[in-house]
Amino acid sequence: MKTPAILALTLLVALAAACFSAPPPEKPVTIQWLGHACFRLTSSQGVRIVTDPFPAVIGYPLTHPTADILLVSHEHSDHNAVETVRGKPATVRFGGRAGAATACGIAFKGIQAHHYPADRLDLAKRGTVTIFTFQVDGIRFCHLADLGRLLTPAQVRAIGPVDVLMIPTGGYYTIGPAQAHQVIAQLRPRVAIPMHYRTRVMPSNFDALAALPEFLAGRPEVKRIPGDTVTLTKAGLPAKTTLYAFMKYTK
Repeated sequence: MKTPAILALTLLVALAAACFSAPPPEKPVTIQWLGHACFRLTSSQGVRIVTDPFPAVIGYPLTHPTADILLVSHEHSDHNAVETVRGKPATVRFGGRAGAATACGIAFKGIQAHHYPADRLDLAKRGTVTIFTFQVDGIRFCHLADLGRLLTPAQVRAIGPVDVLMIPTGGYYTIGPAQAHQVIAQLRPRVAIPMHYRTRVMPSNFDALAALPEFLAGRPEVKRIPGDTVTLTKAGLPAKTTLYAFMKYTK
């Protein structure tokens, strides 16, 4: 017959084994693409991060998202429409330059990059953008803003490891489909989400942009998302780089 002391020890050993064998809880992050270069990320704790809000003239519906943190990559009107965002967010904006800031306990790093492609001489002096990197629930995010050229080795080092990459693919004002795939090869993210491309809701003055199919063509690792929202966890990220394409506004 077991004594009370032995029974207590057995119980402690069983509890310890259960604690060590239990997997860590999943911490989901929800990503909603609102259009153009604007996303709303919601952490497992409910912290809402909105990137590069746009005005009505871009063509996408103004949903007036509520944010706790607002990121503005540069001061062009299709990326800095802060008046369309509800709440009283902590706004992180470095005017297209490098910088660092912390909001709601999340550290944001800004890396300066060229806006327009080098061959667009008529637009070559139109300034720079801020690439944002940050981590939420263990997932490392990078928003490339209106990146216009391939990354330099110094920029790749400054960005560091990336799990989820938000990358422009439309060309003309930014890198296009072919260069976007080169940048993905430079950063090797687990997930790459295209943005800043032509869609069916955009007015005709954006017709110079490439559409989403041009970026996805011939790529085997593609996950087409019917709407505009996906939920990710660190443990659930694909082992091989996969393109996550929101199909809501596909042309």
